[in-house]
Amino acid sequence: MKYTPKNPFLRESFEVILTLKNATGLRGRVKSSAFAPLYEVLIYSVIAASSFDRRFPSIKVCELQEIVIEVEILENGDTLLKVSE
Repeated sequence: MKYTPKNPFLRESFEVILTLKNATGLRGRVKSSAFAPLYEVLIYSVIAASSFDRRFPSIKVCELQEIVIEVEILENGDTLLKVSE
């Protein structure tokens, strides 16, 4: 069964910069090209930033409550939206 989001924005393709931070600073960052719909790029990006950014050890389950996710959505190199949660 394939998931299709109801929000059409999530079905569009955009570049994404996804940053993971905790109280001490940066814990992971990845920039992804617009290779798929936004919802898929976001899933890929959070996994890549938390597990494959070689500058940092992989994020552990016990750290998740402290992690802040920042997402910057780009189109042609310009920021369309920046959200931090």
